[in-house]
Amino acid sequence: MRRMKRRMHLEAFKFKEVSTLRMSWKLWRRRWCQVQVSCEMDAQALQQWTLGLQFRAWLRWKEVCSYIQNMKEKEVRALMHYRHRKIGNSLKSWHVYVRLRREKKHQHKLALQHHHSCMLLQFFLSWHLAWERKQQLHVHQERIAQLAARIALRRAFLQWKFCILSLIVLLQRFGR
Repeated sequence: MRRMKRRMHLEAFKFKEVSTLRMSWKLWRRRWCQVQVSCEMDAQALQQWTLGLQFRAWLRWKEVCSYIQNMKEKEVRALMHYRHRKIGNSLKSWHVYVRLRREKKHQHKLALQHHHSCMLLQFFLSWHLAWERKQQLHVHQERIAQLAARIALRRAFLQWKFCILSLIVLLQRFGR
């Protein structure tokens, strides 16, 4: 009986030991599975987080690239606008210069024409005045010639008259 009891006791002890080991093994396996699931979930979470972080970084990078590209385009447009404004202002200044130059040439041409016409008028007037003086001189010379002829005729007539009167006086003195 004792032996039997002892064997039963040993079997119970072995059973207890085995069942304790089984329970520990089950717990350990359960925990190991949970840890592995947790590790897998952590790995998946970490992978998800890294993918999200990469996606956000990519979006930020894309946004910064877009911003930089927009700024470059704005700079190019601003530079082109600046150049067009400068070219426009230069062309405007050039047009003003050309217009002023044309006006100056036209005014110079008009001034030359006016000068030529004034000189022509002056020459014509001086020629006309000289011609009139010449005409007046001819008229004056004709008048002087006529006056000289009249004076000569008058002198001749006076001399003739004096001669006749002298002759009459002589004839009256001697003829009486």
